[in-house]
Amino acid sequence: MEQRLRRLGDSSARQETLAWLGSYADFGLLDATRARDELARIRDAQDPSWAPYEQLLGGVLGRLEALVQEKTQRLVSQSSAGPWARVLRYIEAWVDHLDSARRSKFAGRVLVDLFAARIGHGRAALLLREVTARQKGGWLLKDLKRWAAKYS
Repeated sequence: MEQRLRRLGDSSARQETLAWLGSYADFGLLDATRARDELARIRDAQDPSWAPYEQLLGGVLGRLEALVQEKTQRLVSQSSAGPWARVLRYIEAWVDHLDSARRSKFAGRVLVDLFAARIGHGRAALLLREVTARQKGGWLLKDLKRWAAKYS
């Protein structure tokens, strides 16, 4: 990320770098915050060499601000979970080995489908990103909410 942000100093690479920042879909909270702060600093400096990129800069800055707020809100909502969520996290730790086998089998099927050209690289990346997110925890509560919504 730092390398991309350094490229903003090169006027010939600004548009390409801003377009990349605007389309990048895998920001973490720290990267999004760092990029947002850097772009806000550039905007506030009101350097005349940035005038042609003002609209693009504002759009990317707005997107990054929304990402930072969303990711911060997720952190806050997870840390202030109710007692049932804490119980489910405890249970999840005990049964995660079962879900691990399920995740592994699913990832294998995704790779087989990718190699057989039944799905594209983009779809495979999304599916494997879901596997990775599930691996990080919280899957039991999400599955139970999905199940309850289906039958209510």
